[in-house]
Amino acid sequence: MYLTAPRDPDWTSRITDLEILTTHTFSNRQLAKEALTAPGRPLRSGGTDGNKRLAIYGDAILKVALVDTWYPTPLGRGSFSRTLNDVAGNNNLDRAGRASGLVELVWKSPGEIGVPFKVMGDTVEAVLGAVWLDSGMNLDAVKGVMGRLGIGIAATAAANGNGGRGDAMANVIGFE
Repeated sequence: MYLTAPRDPDWTSRITDLEILTTHTFSNRQLAKEALTAPGRPLRSGGTDGNKRLAIYGDAILKVALVDTWYPTPLGRGSFSRTLNDVAGNNNLDRAGRASGLVELVWKSPGEIGVPFKVMGDTVEAVLGAVWLDSGMNLDAVKGVMGRLGIGIAATAAANGNGGRGDAMANVIGFE
């Protein structure tokens, strides 16, 4: 039995769905396509890194967005460090990607049945990186997408069952 190679997805509808989910309209639709492409899939630029390069960018921008919002507050470094680990950690990013429906837009690697935990976290980061670049490096655009995807203090606290600490911090640096 021979399996045929899966066809490329309908990128127009996938990117439109991503724009609806994030409320960010992409000028450079190639960035959106890259953000949704799991490692193992080829990109027009060559290689099969998928969204890994954008995920590195997105990871950095996620941290910048959190620091930018935290810095003017009275919260201590220890509280922020714990918050950073909770919000920017792969558990939270995987949760946000699945809960928001972003998981349905990922172009998976050949042979994958579902979207693995790490791939989902990388995809969330890649979307943030794509929005950062596409918006002309507008941090408010990234923060808006973070809120729409449920990447913030209150959502993370509720998902982790640590509402006391998280809820108090959400009042100061949440995106919801």
